[in-house]
Amino acid sequence: MSSFWRGDGGDELFGGYEVHQSAPGLGRWSTLPRFVRRGIGGLADILPYSAYGKNFLRMVGLESGVARYLERNYAHYNLRKQLLTPEWMLPMEEAWLLEKMGHCLVRGEGNLLTQSLYFEATATLLGDMLVKVDRMSMANSLEVRSPLLDHRLAELAAAIPHGWKIREGRGKHIFLRAVADRLPPELLRLPKKGFGVPLAAWFRRELRDMLRGVLLSEKFLGRGMVNAVFVRALLDEHDTGRRDNSHWLWSLLTLELWFRDLEQNA
Repeated sequence: MSSFWRGDGGDELFGGYEVHQSAPGLGRWSTLPRFVRRGIGGLADILPYSAYGKNFLRMVGLESGVARYLERNYAHYNLRKQLLTPEWMLPMEEAWLLEKMGHCLVRGEGNLLTQSLYFEATATLLGDMLVKVDRMSMANSLEVRSPLLDHRLAELAAAIPHGWKIREGRGKHIFLRAVADRLPPELLRLPKKGFGVPLAAWFRRELRDMLRGVLLSEKFLGRGMVNAVFVRALLDEHDTGRRDNSHWLWSLLTLELWFRDLEQNA
């Protein structure tokens, strides 16, 4: 079995993601008086779904920084309200979040950046990133190692002040300083780039018919989870380029394909 080394954990430990860098700003909305935030949230409620800024206004109106963080970076309430049938709609109150996701949040911690780092490390890294890497590497006889997740380095990173991690709008500041003499200077100046695929373009061209065939099928719509009219609206909106809905369409597509795989192998 061959070994392969990856840098998993660098962003979660040293604030490399944009979600980390935006966290302090989300926390500052809590300084607004509650009646102002409620008014902003009320304005969001009366705007149509298609209005630009509706999701932002609702996010500002939320009571806690944690709720704001999850609303901004994951499936937002307005989308879920339009898409899901009532029995599949989950609440977003802070008490419910703490009950269901308390293991991914720091209890009693008011600093939203600390919450963001902890959440991405415990929920996203452990529940998503590492899972996919482990399964795909094992399926191809690869032993993947993540040296940045050595517990001693993680403990050291947790004790480093936030200002040493994120500086001038960029994350991993102290980490990049530490390895700068071992890497080409031009590499250090490159913007962060993930491992994404051109899903948005594929859903408008090569995969368009397949996507529509699955999401508009009687089998998927008949499961009683989604609003058929809104699913079609998401597809049409993506086709025209008004919004990039590829992330949500991908989630729905993989959910239905997962259902079909379960049923086929039952």
